[in-house]
Amino acid sequence: MTKQESVPVDDVEGHIVILAQRGGFYVFGNGEIATMKSVSMNNLIKGAGSAMEYATINFADGSTIMLKGQSTLRGTAEGAIASSEQTMEIIKSTGRFEGIKGTVSSKIKFLPVEKGEAGSK
Repeated sequence: MTKQESVPVDDVEGHIVILAQRGGFYVFGNGEIATMKSVSMNNLIKGAGSAMEYATINFADGSTIMLKGQSTLRGTAEGAIASSEQTMEIIKSTGRFEGIKGTVSSKIKFLPVEKGEAGSK
């Protein structure tokens, strides 16, 4: 997590809105490495709710792939995020990926937060 801001919403217990920025990297099957930056907005009640995300994948040759996604998040009894189902669509691409189209769907199960950790992994 690069940056994260959580703001409580006072309508029901456990309601928060989170704006987050993340960074990461991909290692592809052909050995190519790319970096990734994403911005997301999460609307959660006790760890369950929805998220919207924009992610940009940057390749060493300057080519990029930008995706927009929606997620449904499920929470635990303790209010942590337990799992996510996400769909993303390519909304822009440059360089050798100019004009590509595509979608991705994923299901994610988060490991439980351990003592001393700030959030899900």
